[in-house]
Amino acid sequence: MSVSRKIVFLAAAITVAALFVMHPSAVPKFHEKSTLLLYTVIKITAAGNDTDSAIDEIFTHTKNLAVDFDNKEKGDISRLNAAPSGEYVPLSENTWHILSVADKYARATDGAFTANIGALTSLWNIGKKNARIPSDEEITRASYLADYHRLHFRESNMSAMRDDDGVKLHLGGFAKGFIADEARKILERRSVKNALIDIGTSSMYAMGKNPKNEPWQIGIKNPRQNDGYFAVASLSDAALSTSAATEQFFEIDGKRYGHILNPATGKPADTDVLSVTIVVDGTETDGALIADIVSTAVFVMGKEKGGAFVASLPETVSAAIVDNDGKVTAIHKIKNYMKIVDDNFSWE
Repeated sequence: MSVSRKIVFLAAAITVAALFVMHPSAVPKFHEKSTLLLYTVIKITAAGNDTDSAIDEIFTHTKNLAVDFDNKEKGDISRLNAAPSGEYVPLSENTWHILSVADKYARATDGAFTANIGALTSLWNIGKKNARIPSDEEITRASYLADYHRLHFRESNMSAMRDDDGVKLHLGGFAKGFIADEARKILERRSVKNALIDIGTSSMYAMGKNPKNEPWQIGIKNPRQNDGYFAVASLSDAALSTSAATEQFFEIDGKRYGHILNPATGKPADTDVLSVTIVVDGTETDGALIADIVSTAVFVMGKEKGGAFVASLPETVSAAIVDNDGKVTAIHKIKNYMKIVDDNFSWE
């Protein structure tokens, strides 16, 4: 049997990018800085007094978060992954918060999203040179380990415990949303009104207006190809995340295996959805984190079940779900934010 492989290497897992043009007269008011942290590019564009210092504070804070969130460092997640099963591990306030929110949505989605997905991500290695199709036995075992019931929490002392040594936490699917929310808090504390927080082009928070004194314009990439946009979101004081399998995948015998994994099956999500865009308005403190988690969960759940889930959430959380036919299902206020610009897609 001939085997052809195609592996795409991109730091960003999802499919959004900022589209904005700086008017010459507005350029001096805005400052843009970027850095590489948590295996992704973090870019902040902001206007206000002493914005350079504010952005540097964001980068320093993110470096500290990376120690606790990265399972290759010596912080909370690494310690929890290494601790004997059955042993509760005390967590920092930030790690406790992000895992508590993740657990809330793991339960709400019946495990379509989990924080302890690490056994599956390392098994498939999608997006890396050694990506492969595991055996059925390996998949069954890793799926068991990715069940959110394997992770336990003790609120009294902000600690967590794995009930099997094979359980591995992996925060790559949602840590960027948390970082975007933290960056927003720093900028707000510094009295910055207008900014775009771009964490790996996958998690974004738009504050106020762009350099043209208009809402920030965020391009939503075409889920059928690696370039071009099918829609544009116009955002002011809102978070956005899009999940799709367009950029990180591999192919064997003409079948594509995307990087978004279904914990229940232990395999890449195979649903009737091409992409999911979630917008959360600024009244939600954890807006970018929620957007990251919900977009992933809905992609795994599929159009009908995922759409029903978003519809059950507060109207501060809106969704655009693109199916395999290019029909876009609108949930809550998404049409107030998004405009379809590609004739191959249309609102359902």
